[in-house]
Amino acid sequence: MSEMRLASRAALASAESGTNPDGLASLIARLIGELDELWPDRPGHSEQVRELGARLAEERLQIAVLGQFKRGKSTLLNALLGQKVLPYGVVPLTAIPTFIRWGPAASLRISYLDNRPPTQMLAGETATVCAELHRLVTEEGNPHNREKVARVDVNLPAPILGHGVVLIDTPGIGSTYQHNTDAALRVLPECDAALFVLSADPPVTAVELEYLDRVRPHVARLFFILNKIDYLDEAEREVAADFLRRTLREHMPGDADIELFSLSARQALDAKQAGDAARLAASGLARVEDFLAQFLAREKTAALRHAIAAKAAASLGAARMDIALAVRALEMPIEDLETRAGQFGEALREVGRQRRAVQDLVAGDRRRALADLEARVETLRGNARAALLAVCEPAFERIADPEAAENAAKALLAEAIPGFFGARLDEVSHAFARDVEESLAQHVGAAQALIDSVRQKAASLFDIPALPVGGADVFVLAREPFWVTQKWDQTIGALAGGALQKLIPRGPRAARARKRLASEIEELVQRNVENLRWATVQNLENAFRRFSGWFEARLTEAIAATQGAIDAALRQRRSHEEQAQHELSRLRRAAERLAAVQRDLTHLQKRDSSISSTR
Repeated sequence: MSEMRLASRAALASAESGTNPDGLASLIARLIGELDELWPDRPGHSEQVRELGARLAEERLQIAVLGQFKRGKSTLLNALLGQKVLPYGVVPLTAIPTFIRWGPAASLRISYLDNRPPTQMLAGETATVCAELHRLVTEEGNPHNREKVARVDVNLPAPILGHGVVLIDTPGIGSTYQHNTDAALRVLPECDAALFVLSADPPVTAVELEYLDRVRPHVARLFFILNKIDYLDEAEREVAADFLRRTLREHMPGDADIELFSLSARQALDAKQAGDAARLAASGLARVEDFLAQFLAREKTAALRHAIAAKAAASLGAARMDIALAVRALEMPIEDLETRAGQFGEALREVGRQRRAVQDLVAGDRRRALADLEARVETLRGNARAALLAVCEPAFERIADPEAAENAAKALLAEAIPGFFGARLDEVSHAFARDVEESLAQHVGAAQALIDSVRQKAASLFDIPALPVGGADVFVLAREPFWVTQKWDQTIGALAGGALQKLIPRGPRAARARKRLASEIEELVQRNVENLRWATVQNLENAFRRFSGWFEARLTEAIAATQGAIDAALRQRRSHEEQAQHELSRLRRAAERLAAVQRDLTHLQKRDSSISSTR
């Protein structure tokens, strides 16, 4: 019944979408046209706005389920979908954002971090799609994202996904894996509304409040879920909910709406699958579904418009700042321009000093990481020698003939090597990867601050407004996975034996057999450990290289955007005054047109807010 309510009430959305529903679409089309005409060779601004226009045209509202790891986000989504689609468990699982939309049959599409084209999995059985999803988006199936998956889009015939609703399952923040937190932050700009999931023990943490601050600027509507109430009795539930409400009110702006729902997602999912109406009612999910049904029916369009308008305004603001800088450089007296160009040059020298400092710190961490790896590898070598020799010892204890014992020991070695090194892979390579991720994460913030400082300095020197820096939009390094692709080397020497061996006394023969075996073990250890070491070193180098490449490219881009405008203005002012005046006129006209778009967009946002507040 609750799923039917979701579908039927969502159908009312277009009928209650507000006045002049095409106004925002027209503004976005105007903005795309202006940006294309202004910078035909710089498509970055217009591409962002084009994607917003497509989402608006499709009426695609993207609702994310966000929160700290192990709060029950995936279980809640499964309960809303009415089936076990998304993987869940007692360890951190979701590692890749998953976008779930309606489709007549289950299917999925995989997008990658590298340049590979997306992979489409044809529609099939839901169980097959779910198994593939588990392989792609979990730490168990795709450790450290070795498949380089950026996101997975899933189509399902679930009622809640009707009328353009897209649900997003996100990795939990604060888990063992830094890249899960990074992925959760990367997806925020794509969220229009969110279910922020907390649980009863504890109701809220400092990490979650910090994450909430990063979420709020990106979403038009935010709802809170207090999950896992089945662990509490009735009195404890009330205490936990009251504490959470007070904490959120103290942390959020005074006029912020706090919609809080208490439920047990696990109980709701079990009840839906068992067809147990009484247990489903006791789970608390019906209240959430009823609220979502009303929200989708009455507020979906308004929330989508609000989110799209805010994101378009951010892109528009960035474009206007670029124009303002170019105009200011062209219109000020040339002596003043030369003075400020010199001041910007001085600022760039300081930026260069900080750039070298960041590079030195990164290089130092790289050297320390390599030294740490060598220490771990040397420890592994020693442990491997001792463990593999111990594997061989039972053969010599139970078999009297030294050569037969040696052959039996080699068979034991061949069987033991894959298991031994496979188990040590997590101890060395994966654990080392986590350390490198944490090291690089510390440098991303410093690098981003330095990149932002270039634009801030230009804004200050040329008396133009600077865009605020959005913390959740900072670059998050897509790191290389740390794993070994080769099979473990099990190559053992030829079988021992021969007539001449029998002429030597048993004692010397046993000593020679053990010596030969020890030599082979040493060679096998060196090969396998080097296999692991080499693959890990390559991934370490790739991770640091990619970070350095991103840092240099983004900083150079920020410098070039400002320095290029100053240099172009100086060249035109010194030798082509007429051309400079023509360019200045063109930019001023573009600035006026963008200002008009900004005014209309602001008016539209205010009008939409006024309409929403009267409903």
